[in-house]
Amino acid sequence: MAFTEKFDYIKSILEKEYKVKIKEDDYDAFIIKQLSESNCIVKDIQSNQSHIAITGAQMEVFPYIYSKKYIEENDNKMKNYFVIKVPVNIYRNNCEKISENYIEFKDQEVLQEDMCVYPRSGGSQIQLSLKRNGDSQNFLKFRELIKPNDYLILMKKQNLLEYDGFIIEQKYITEKKYNSVVEIDRVSDKNITFVTKKNIIYERKLLSFPHQRIFFGAPGTGKSFELNRQAVENFEIDEYERVTFHPNYMYGHFVGAFKPFPRILKTANGDIKKDADGNIQETIVYEYVPGILMKQLIKALKNPNKNYLIIIEEINRANVAAVFGDIFQLLDRNIEGNSEYDIATSRELQEYLKKELTGIYNERLGKDFSRLYLPSNLYIWATMNSADQGVMPLDTAFKRRWEFEYQGVDNLNEQDFENYEFKINHSQKCNWNDYRKELNKRLSNLNIPEDKLIGPYFISKSILKKNIVELTKTIRNKLLMYLYEDVAKAFRSSLFAEGKYSTYSKLCEEFDKDALSIFRNKIEIEIKEIISEKLKNTNEGENEKEINVAEDLNK
Repeated sequence: MAFTEKFDYIKSILEKEYKVKIKEDDYDAFIIKQLSESNCIVKDIQSNQSHIAITGAQMEVFPYIYSKKYIEENDNKMKNYFVIKVPVNIYRNNCEKISENYIEFKDQEVLQEDMCVYPRSGGSQIQLSLKRNGDSQNFLKFRELIKPNDYLILMKKQNLLEYDGFIIEQKYITEKKYNSVVEIDRVSDKNITFVTKKNIIYERKLLSFPHQRIFFGAPGTGKSFELNRQAVENFEIDEYERVTFHPNYMYGHFVGAFKPFPRILKTANGDIKKDADGNIQETIVYEYVPGILMKQLIKALKNPNKNYLIIIEEINRANVAAVFGDIFQLLDRNIEGNSEYDIATSRELQEYLKKELTGIYNERLGKDFSRLYLPSNLYIWATMNSADQGVMPLDTAFKRRWEFEYQGVDNLNEQDFENYEFKINHSQKCNWNDYRKELNKRLSNLNIPEDKLIGPYFISKSILKKNIVELTKTIRNKLLMYLYEDVAKAFRSSLFAEGKYSTYSKLCEEFDKDALSIFRNKIEIEIKEIISEKLKNTNEGENEKEINVAEDLNK
């Protein structure tokens, strides 16, 4: 079986009009497909339509991975679980004839690019090209050269999972019989095309979380803990970075800035240049130093099949309007998760992007990297504690671009706190969580805002897990200070018992005597005797410390 005159016809057009020579023996199959407007990619116009549908006999020319869950059971989650990425060679003469210098070939006549192949419509069709997170950028530019009613030619190499791709403009083919053509010339069933693991890509994991979210709540509600748990579960360790905002944190730290660096001067021979006294000569040069956002953004643009995350602790402790600057405009995301709008880049940032993204084309960035946006695989999550003093307010426009997730003061697993106990007097102890909840009731009765109440992790988990002596010290020093100097400063007489709060040191002394009786109405919760435990655990020694805790606390 050999190719018909249709191959010769296409071959003659390629040679005559595009100065591209091909040989029949190099191929074992080819397709000709006239593309409609819906199959074309229009430059600078965002569209959900990005594929080329292949049906019928033309499907035999391309491999795809069968998914029973998707094709037979219609499980949409399995739609792009596996995608085959096949190499397609595009030719300089073919592309230059259509649009000169649109694709940068440099000194090469042929570029090998990537095209995705995957099933759709219950397996009754396959689709070529995956615009988002799939095809190489030069292949997408190749597709942008195709105008409605032009012809796409894909020729499969003999026994190889590799194709040559050509465009023939509509004006060179006038016969309708070329609208949809497929020919296969497989000499024998021993001619096998092997699909190797390098041809298969795993699509980026799609996350169900918002791209920008802020965890907020009272002190100690586990905001950082919950954010970090979700980061570890959904991102690899090299995919997320953490930063803490503070009042002196600025745009140059977060995004990037031009900074001076000393550089040692060298001679034409590469030797270090020295003055007459033998001192090394230096000069000052300026380089663009990226901040955490720019570093993560570059990773996301280079690796569109991976997700990246920026974690911001205490986002409202800095002036966010100054820190984000023009990046604020990029926080508006479209339905795909990309920035709705682009921003113009500065000259120094353009040069940095050119250096970091060499060989990577992205139509939204522009050929000269004059524009910038946040891609759908970049996430920004933050924590915020509005109860802290001296924090910066977030304006309404900024907040509107984030999803807020409240961490309640009692949003916890009660069983996790059953064993966290501290000393309330010389011989008795109580549960930290019971104590905290009763204290919150009293604060609420004084109309203290919820974001100033005591969360279960107000005392960090590392301290809660320590022995009773260390935990008691921390509760006395940290909790009492917070109550006395901050949250209940204006309500001391209403919260604390008469004669027990004249000074902070006086309050600490009364706490050592009886931690339940320092309040106006004594806290009534379950208490346990320490001595009875000592009789059960005479060999452990830990209870020895508990008996002498009053002395230990004052050391």
